Amino acid sequence: MFDMKDSPESVYDFLSSMLSEKGRSQKTVFQYYHDLRTYGRYLEVSHGNADEQRIGDITFGSIPDSLLTGATRKDIRGFLVYLNQVMQNKQSAVNRKLSALRSYYKYLTVNGIISVNPTDNIESPSKAKRLPKFLTLNESLELLKSVSGANYERDYAVLTLFLNCGLRVSELVGINLRDISFDQGTIRIIGKGNKERMLYLNDACTDALKKYL
Repeated sequence: MFDMKDSPESVYDFLSSMLSEKGRSQKTVFQYYHDLRTYGRYLEVSHGNADEQRIGDITFGSIPDSLLTGATRKDIRGFLVYLNQVMQNKQSAVNRKLSALRSYYKYLTVNGIISVNPTDNIESPSKAKRLPKFLTLNESLELLKSVSGANYERDYAVLTLFLNCGLRVSELVGINLRDISFDQGTIRIIGKGNKERMLYLNDACTDALKKYL
């Protein structure tokens, strides 16, 4: 177990509560410890108590407990900006640290240590949308060429449908023979929320399915 005794009093009590009362794992509590230490160091620098160039040298226990318990929404927002612009944290890391602060300040509020939770009405930064990754035409052809073995026709049909129809695994697994119409060149798919949609089969899909059948 990590040593959290160097934490300021309120943080130590919070972490102890997470372990003993809330039943959080040691890994989770250590992450709280790490994130709150980063936050405490930021407060020391932003309030002019320490040099930003030596922020990593600030020991957690030297941070006044009153600095943490007396933080405002302005401090929280400034910390989020610091994580994003100075630390260049990914949105997932920023959201994780904000979650740690919410848990910490909720504990302080519930136990009457503070009367106003500075994380109230602080919105989590929205995660940047990532473009889906896809194979190039040549990569797709190489993948199909690599298919071999006793279930060649089945595996080839599976990959062909994936590459051409953009199916989820669960959607492909749910396909039944009655869902396929070679006459109309369509396949019926049941997606999320039991929503039904019809897809048109190109020649590659039709040939692969017929060979498998």
